[in-house]
Amino acid sequence: MKCFHKAGPGSAGIAFRSGHLCVTVVVGIFFALLGQVEANTINAANPSLAAVSTAIALAADGDTVIVPAGIAAWTGQLNITNKSIAILGPESPDSPLFGTGQAVITDSTNKAGSTPLLMRWTTKATGYPRISGIRFQGGNVGSGSFGILEFRGTTPQLRVDHCRFTLTNCQAIFTMEYVRGVVDHCYFDQTNHVLGAIYAFHNIWNVPGSDNGDASWAAPSSLGTADAIFYEDCTWNNPNPNLFCYGVDGWSGARVVIRHCTLNNVIASNHGTESGGRLRGARQYEYYENDTLSSGGGEAVAFSARSGCGVVFNNRITRTGSGVAILMNMADFRVQNSEFPNLFPPFCFSGSWTITSLTRSGTTVTVTVANKTLPGGVTGHGLQNGIGEYVRIRGCNQSDYNGIFPLGSVLNSTQFTYQVTSSQATTGTGTMRYSQPWDSNTDQDAANVADAWGYPCLDQNGWGQGDLLSGWVSPLWNFVGWPHQIMEGVYIWGNTINGSPTAPTDFSDQSPVAKIGREIFLSAKPGYTPYTYPHPLVGGAAPTPTPTPPTAPANLRITGP
Repeated sequence: MKCFHKAGPGSAGIAFRSGHLCVTVVVGIFFALLGQVEANTINAANPSLAAVSTAIALAADGDTVIVPAGIAAWTGQLNITNKSIAILGPESPDSPLFGTGQAVITDSTNKAGSTPLLMRWTTKATGYPRISGIRFQGGNVGSGSFGILEFRGTTPQLRVDHCRFTLTNCQAIFTMEYVRGVVDHCYFDQTNHVLGAIYAFHNIWNVPGSDNGDASWAAPSSLGTADAIFYEDCTWNNPNPNLFCYGVDGWSGARVVIRHCTLNNVIASNHGTESGGRLRGARQYEYYENDTLSSGGGEAVAFSARSGCGVVFNNRITRTGSGVAILMNMADFRVQNSEFPNLFPPFCFSGSWTITSLTRSGTTVTVTVANKTLPGGVTGHGLQNGIGEYVRIRGCNQSDYNGIFPLGSVLNSTQFTYQVTSSQATTGTGTMRYSQPWDSNTDQDAANVADAWGYPCLDQNGWGQGDLLSGWVSPLWNFVGWPHQIMEGVYIWGNTINGSPTAPTDFSDQSPVAKIGREIFLSAKPGYTPYTYPHPLVGGAAPTPTPTPPTAPANLRITGP
């Protein structure tokens, strides 16, 4: 082979000749592929919204914006879109101004207005978005369930570090859509805001166009991998030990890791597929090597879960006075419907109800169910009008009335209607029961209807991957029915309270469908290894890629009861 430099009109290149073969590679393309563009450092004049916005507008991917010491109140929302840059304050170890003071930004945005965030950063899949070394002070203009910082998009490499959040009228950080990465060495002061510091949502996950956490629930568990949002070496502080305070929350398919953190009179928890309406519950969690300090009656437990699978291990609880006495509790609100009387649209209560009357007039079927008595009280069907709910009927001798049907209307707490075309008898007979179609309902034939919980229930504690339910809000579903979820389990081991190992009595098993030895295991999870600590992003490296799983099935249909 011969290699020689070749010059020609308007171009320069390198040619490789072997026999009659000659391949020309344009030098400009060659170096564009192999070269690197030097990153720039852009200094904001001061920490004001205007100055920081100007500096960010000048920044390109890989650049660093330096925020100097000072105090500023932001009354508007900063939006960053498709830029992978670093924003470093003077308390960031990587800032050239490190040690020169503090950059304090007060969130004076209107939390009841149309732009309630201090910052919304819509990320992309490449690059390293980062915020470091800034103090964020909560404001007093309105209140609402919004964060000071919100991160959306598809980055696997977000880093928020060495920041301090003093909360007053909102949460600190919201991570959404398909954002993964790490929040490390941050401090959350919840003295004046006990209702949540951080919220995690993986509502889109890896299926563009999906929402509500459906894609996260359709994907395999990623425990022990980089596919989660990590909080490590952080501190949550609530100095009011007799006030209930949760520092960690999330749902809509959330995948969260809390590790090597300190939680002072603060609980780590999640939401299930219930009070969030169409939003699914949290998908998975990993809580380990944390120190929980509890000195009052505000928290009865250190950790709580209302859906998903996970691992909880090697946590150290230090209890004084009337502090935490129980490691963890699990609740499934759709099941425990009499104790938690929210109606949880559109999935409604799980379980079965005895049908005492089924009659048809034209195409309208009217169903009457018997109230069901449970330990917490008495409840009817729990359905609501106008929110796209479905009903499942079985056991009727007239087969046209059995199956899954859109809810027609709710007449009262024990009566509802649905539509069917039939020439069969207008009065249904048989041992008939009503239930929700989203649950597997393996216990539907329990002799005592109070024991028919719907098990296994949609997104209940200990259950995980299933079929992909839907795309966006319209249509609500690709299909209506049990999504064939698999049991993945919750594993709890190696935790201590005041230095003594926790025992089964230190675990509150509130849910009637999540049972120790079936969904809950008081032992190490077989084959599980925690992800690299510290997180690679803390040291400036990229996370270890997680193998891409097969695409989840879609457009499935379930027919029959």
